Amino acid sequence: MQARLGRDRGVFAALVAYAALIGTLDAVTADAAVRLAPFAVLAPLAAAALLSLRMDAAVCGLYLVLTCLNYSLLTPGISTGNRVVICTSALAVCGVSLMVCRMRLGREERIKRLRLTAGAAQRLLLRSLPLLTGDVTADGFYEAAEREATVGGDIYEVLWTPYGTRMVIGDVRGKGLPAIGASAAVLTAFRESAFREPDLRTVVERMEEGLLRWENVSAREPEEEFVTALVAETLGRDMRVIDCGHVPPFILADGRATEARFEEPGLPLGLADLAPTPRRWQDLKVPSGGRVLLCTDGIIEARSPQAEYYPLAERLGAWAELPTGELLERLHEDLSKHVGGVLTDDAAVLVVQRRGIKASLWSKSA
Repeated sequence: MQARLGRDRGVFAALVAYAALIGTLDAVTADAAVRLAPFAVLAPLAAAALLSLRMDAAVCGLYLVLTCLNYSLLTPGISTGNRVVICTSALAVCGVSLMVCRMRLGREERIKRLRLTAGAAQRLLLRSLPLLTGDVTADGFYEAAEREATVGGDIYEVLWTPYGTRMVIGDVRGKGLPAIGASAAVLTAFRESAFREPDLRTVVERMEEGLLRWENVSAREPEEEFVTALVAETLGRDMRVIDCGHVPPFILADGRATEARFEEPGLPLGLADLAPTPRRWQDLKVPSGGRVLLCTDGIIEARSPQAEYYPLAERLGAWAELPTGELLERLHEDLSKHVGGVLTDDAAVLVVQRRGIKASLWSKSA
């Protein structure tokens, strides 16, 4: 707010100085064949686009006074009719400037309210990182590809349940409102079933059912929307993972970054009917002190202006020993640099690390 006020004051001072300079030069060169008055109109126009209504009114007032003064008293050889026309046109310019300024400020206020609403929606859909449970901490970042958006088609969640920590990271096909609707449906189903279902495979089934219900009630075409996801739960130091066609995780341990290899990668949520067998879980071994990095394909498929994919495995290999906060900061900055500051797909990253404290909020018999 203070920076905006300081910028406005600087622009206001520059426009006042500009209008005064043009008015003074026009008065000094009153007998010249070429007049500078047309340039003065830039001051109220710029004020309408950049300043508050009060500052715009001050700039317009100065412009009107200088124009009327120059062409009513200081400029010889102008008929009374022309003087009236010039002053009237200056008054009209000021009126239009004030009207445009008021419309712009109203639009900015509506956009501000929309952004606040979008921020509230994001906090409901995606909780702020880092997330802590009884046995792990998960930190990361999320960046929507849509300009000015705070939430998109990527999802994540980490919950402390009666069955240990359960987590999901996923990527909804598509963008915009349909993707957000599918994201909400899948996350809602995960948050409900993660606390109720002992079997992780059943949790995934409930997520798929939630997606299909959303497609039905929103009149989406069957299989028009699908979600790639990794759904996992902690098993002591290790993890149990169900892969739903998602990007494999990386294990960061002993100064190396190792991409996990799943024997049976599954189909995305929404396409289970195409698979010949039910989904199966797979155990992921995590060495002592190791971390697991989960990401969406907005990371590995991010392209540079030269159409080169982001070399995630190479970068993680060089940063594997960095603390989680520094690793995420490096990754975020390097990714932005790689794509030239413009992401074409949503991007989400989670780094999951075991905590040294075992909370007793839930019991296995709950």
